[in-house]
Amino acid sequence: MKVSSPRNEVEALRAMATMKSASQHPFPVTLYVPNVPEGSVRIIDQSNNMEIASFPIYKVLFCARGHDGTTESNCFAFTESSHGSEEFQIHVFSCEIKEAVSRILYSFCTAFKRSSRQVSDVKDSVIPTPDSDVFTFSVSLEVKEDDGKGNFSPVPKDRDKFYFKLKQGIEKKLVITVQQLSNKELAIER
Repeated sequence: MKVSSPRNEVEALRAMATMKSASQHPFPVTLYVPNVPEGSVRIIDQSNNMEIASFPIYKVLFCARGHDGTTESNCFAFTESSHGSEEFQIHVFSCEIKEAVSRILYSFCTAFKRSSRQVSDVKDSVIPTPDSDVFTFSVSLEVKEDDGKGNFSPVPKDRDKFYFKLKQGIEKKLVITVQQLSNKELAIER
């Protein structure tokens, strides 16, 4: 969907409401949000694992989320600038798990904060060439617990003391995410 005001929350909320009312059958996608400013946002069709869209994260101009207590509370949207265009693309998503909205928007925030680092920080870091044997990865761990309804929900984490708050006697699930940050892409087979 195209919008003319890329930083207009009302327009973003309207796009979310339109998507919720018009979409009888959701179109499942996987959204990859980089945690570095040099990365690209990727949208993958879950049915065939094909890339629908990909663009550098610096083209993302604005993010918005649906308001709590509305049917759009599990939605978020972001606008993307198109090269040399007066119109902007808005991407609207609805999450199966409402808490995922906060996590996704936090990922955008992390990448944007890292892009605002001082130039000297980036200048002083060594960036490996594509022919080097140095590969850089970002690894994250998420612990989920069975919520009793057949779903697994993320457990709270104490940000000051760096530990997870686990409940005794409840089934756990570990989600480990590995993202390659530099060098040529490695093909990974299971």
